[in-house]
Amino acid sequence: MAAIEKELKDTYPDWRLALAEWARQTGASTAPPWTVLHTQQRNLKGQKFEFLEDGSIVSRGYGPPREQNDFFVDLGSIDSLTPNGSPVSAVRLELLNHPELPRGGPGRSAYGASSLSEFKLAYVDPNGKEQSLPIASATANLGVDREPIDEQFADRRSKAEERTEGPIEDTIDGDLKAAWTTDTDAWRRNQPCEAVFVLKTPWAVPRSGRLIFKLNQSHGGKYGDQRHTNVAGRFRFSVTAADGPTADPLPAAVRAFVSRDPED
Repeated sequence: MAAIEKELKDTYPDWRLALAEWARQTGASTAPPWTVLHTQQRNLKGQKFEFLEDGSIVSRGYGPPREQNDFFVDLGSIDSLTPNGSPVSAVRLELLNHPELPRGGPGRSAYGASSLSEFKLAYVDPNGKEQSLPIASATANLGVDREPIDEQFADRRSKAEERTEGPIEDTIDGDLKAAWTTDTDAWRRNQPCEAVFVLKTPWAVPRSGRLIFKLNQSHGGKYGDQRHTNVAGRFRFSVTAADGPTADPLPAAVRAFVSRDPED
């Protein structure tokens, strides 16, 4: 590695200036402001969750092969979801690393990856009536072309395993057989990543009730053990009022680098 770095520096003697200019141009395209939400678990199932101070959620204990988990934020307990109470335009799902996850995560599969079969949003009013919040589009900064589910998770009981793993769009198509996977390659699958879901209509946030986040993860194997689980390990929800946001194409570490003060 040292030899490669030396060769590059010798080939491009002005590399410092070029890097600074690239960082300046890239940093100019800032990500929209996001409000991190501190959620609670809605449905109690096999997984146990630890809710951290930064708003992220860590999956612990039993690693299910397939599961539906719902989380909520109590709207009556916070002043506003967005600055000035503007309507929510999109939701961000971050998948984050954690030292106790396989290979650092951010997933719980043996490779530290995960698959998300379907993502939905809903509002539940104080009387318990649930209203779906339709999603228009989804983007992610990690993903693969659609392909058959990994052999590790294939259902050998079925002669026709129809589940597939692929791009983020597969989480909003209403088809539980298709999923978004973070299992891209040996390096990127263990990096933090994010997905952004844009609502069909900006949502004027009520002063009471609950905003519900629904994660369906149906792309694990047959048995409930570490070898067959394929669920998210650490994740976090945020909202924004920005117009047409998309997933940040830059990895979190690179975004932090280009966002620094040039004088630092």
